[in-house]
Amino acid sequence: MDMQTRTREQRGSRNKRVGTKGTKSAPFLIRLPEDFLMISRYPCAWYRLEEDLDMSPIALVMGSKARFGGTFDGNGKCIYNLKIRDANSVSVGLFGTIEVGATVRNLKVKNVSVIGAGCVGVIAGENNGEIVNCELSDVLVQGFFDVGGLVGSNRCWAKIQGCAVDGAVLGNANVGGIVGNNLVGAKIIKCFSDGKLCGLENVGGVAGQNHGEIASSSSNSKMKSQKIAGKLVGLNWGKVKLEGDKFLQKHYDKVLIFSEFIGRNLRVFGRS
Repeated sequence: MDMQTRTREQRGSRNKRVGTKGTKSAPFLIRLPEDFLMISRYPCAWYRLEEDLDMSPIALVMGSKARFGGTFDGNGKCIYNLKIRDANSVSVGLFGTIEVGATVRNLKVKNVSVIGAGCVGVIAGENNGEIVNCELSDVLVQGFFDVGGLVGSNRCWAKIQGCAVDGAVLGNANVGGIVGNNLVGAKIIKCFSDGKLCGLENVGGVAGQNHGEIASSSSNSKMKSQKIAGKLVGLNWGKVKLEGDKFLQKHYDKVLIFSEFIGRNLRVFGRS
């Protein structure tokens, strides 16, 4: 067999393995850790995870240059043994920054460690799109500001729905079990966090700081903070809607070390 024939066969074998088009009807199929690296080459394509991925052979650096504008369907599969080290960068996470119109859904992540400077989270440092039905366990996330178990900064008009995080999140300011900082117009819906949270100020079980909307979400996380902490939100400027008929009647207008719901509330609660 000559070299050209062998090369064509190898190329054909890989195309069969990962898909050929990267479109909605024919997404790239992810079966090996190396396949995941295709995302940096084709960031606006469609992907579907076909197998559980052990990422221990790959050391990822996903700082501010990593941007995802496509659709990633986890297909209920799990990415595990993941380590991301980018201690001097912002927007650090598995997908770096998720762009407007992009989606990550139906993904499980287990045994993961992510370290960055700011806007740090397991799925993304910054989310401008949608993250739906993602489940994270055995998580360790560390950074200085806007540090979240799922996402560091949930940007304007972005959406996170039906996600759960179990693990430890450590930072200085804006530390949240789901999101570090939830910005104006951004939504967090039906999410849950458990584990341990530690920060200097603005520590919350769902979001460290909220300017957007949080609905029907809860937390069982244990937390430590020197200044402001709340079971749901550390510092709230936005809207928080609780499950069923529960809603907060008392408005906290002073800094609290800890509150059952919100450390410092500058807006009102409402019914879901």
